[in-house]
Amino acid sequence: MFEYYKLHQNRYKNTKKEFKVQRIFTENTQTNRQVLEELRTGMTFSEAAKRFSKEEAASNGGYIGFVGEENIEPEIWEKLNELKKWHYASVNTEKGFYIVRYYQTRNVEIDKKFNDVKNEGFIYHVWFFRDKLISKVKLKVKP
Repeated sequence: MFEYYKLHQNRYKNTKKEFKVQRIFTENTQTNRQVLEELRTGMTFSEAAKRFSKEEAASNGGYIGFVGEENIEPEIWEKLNELKKWHYASVNTEKGFYIVRYYQTRNVEIDKKFNDVKNEGFIYHVWFFRDKLISKVKLKVKP
């Protein structure tokens, strides 16, 4: 199986996009609108996060670091992909309202190791040899 992994190693390499995000969480429409107005009239994003956000990252100015698609709400991920760097937008989620922006992106290399994929290779071999065996049996059992 290790031979299979070595032969198909490129199949297990991938890249994924991540955004370095800053966000403000509010629980209702009224506060969300107030924050957006404060931002429009000159309050910095960090100040607004510290003053209005209802999540732990508020004390840090709303900075939550790099996030990938797998560890953020789908609505926020979609909005981040639409935004330009440093621009912000409001996103309504099941939890409440987020005002989000990103200030950096990166592509992360994902390199699955043999132990992560060895069962996948095993399954491939089982199906491959099963099909070969069925073909041989069909040849021998011709009507």
